[in-house]
Amino acid sequence: MSAAGKTADGGPLISVLLPVRDGEATLGAALRCLRRQHGVRLEILVADDGSRDGSRAVAERAARADGRIRVLAGPAAGLVPTLNRALAGAAGAFVGRMDADDLCSPDRFLLQLRHLRRHPRLDAVGTRIRLFPARRATEGMRRFVAWQNRWLTHRALHANHLVDAPLFHGSGLFRAAGLRAVGGWRDYDGPEDFDLWIRGLRAGWRIGKVNRDLYSWRERPGSLTRENPRYTRDAFRRRALDAVTAGHPPGDRFTVWGWGGSLAWWCEALRTTGHRVEAVGVNARAVRGGAPLPPAPPREFPGWILAYGAARSRDTLSRRLAEAGRRSGSDYRTVS
Repeated sequence: MSAAGKTADGGPLISVLLPVRDGEATLGAALRCLRRQHGVRLEILVADDGSRDGSRAVAERAARADGRIRVLAGPAAGLVPTLNRALAGAAGAFVGRMDADDLCSPDRFLLQLRHLRRHPRLDAVGTRIRLFPARRATEGMRRFVAWQNRWLTHRALHANHLVDAPLFHGSGLFRAAGLRAVGGWRDYDGPEDFDLWIRGLRAGWRIGKVNRDLYSWRERPGSLTRENPRYTRDAFRRRALDAVTAGHPPGDRFTVWGWGGSLAWWCEALRTTGHRVEAVGVNARAVRGGAPLPPAPPREFPGWILAYGAARSRDTLSRRLAEAGRRSGSDYRTVS
């Protein structure tokens, strides 16, 4: 084991939180991936969320075969309470995440830990991800994965963190102290991972990503991402709206550059919260064709939002604004 993967007392350095509810069909494969991790001392906390199938039995068989696995049984409470229950029992200085229907490379946690050691200012690190099985992957999911895998540095991740979750949740490795300092996960009617990154970055977190595909996201019908209303586009937008308007009372003015449904949604939402809105329709296709940008509002945020649902449109305008010396996250906010 590398020196980076050891602890002075022989205890776990990384606590992996693996919540499961009715995941009997895939849990065994996820646990095999974790049991094959090498170069780092870890514990695996399987937090059962009131499963009605054989998930708990699968976890208990694995625990009998591998002393690093602990099964934390509990009633059905939902993902966030289950994660926080597991976090309360975690002994490691670092906390990793894993979903019961996903897979990861055997060197995943070793490489993530090395990344955190090389970059001591980082509070959390993810990895690039891949979708499987390929035949089930929808075009929308492919676009999301391509978007996810583009952003690696703290600057790029922070600039895009109000568009969608900047690090894929299951791929995360956190410094435990920082995760506990923000209260772990928050239970509300929206996406808990998106909310965690917003709260963490507001608290001063720095985040990064290992530039390798170390985490495999299973695409399947009936997943939370597809079926649960907490993960709809409007749920993400409502949480981003809270972040954008935090500290800006009704009556403050916002200028929204955008096009189509995104522009309409943001203008209506800001007016509903009592803010004054100037809407500026900017057709990214026309800009790509050479049309000039409209005059930009004052540099300082608050007030300036770039709202496009399509990544290509956001990229076009962000690139042109960068050429003009404007930076997302400081001069303006980028949303979807």
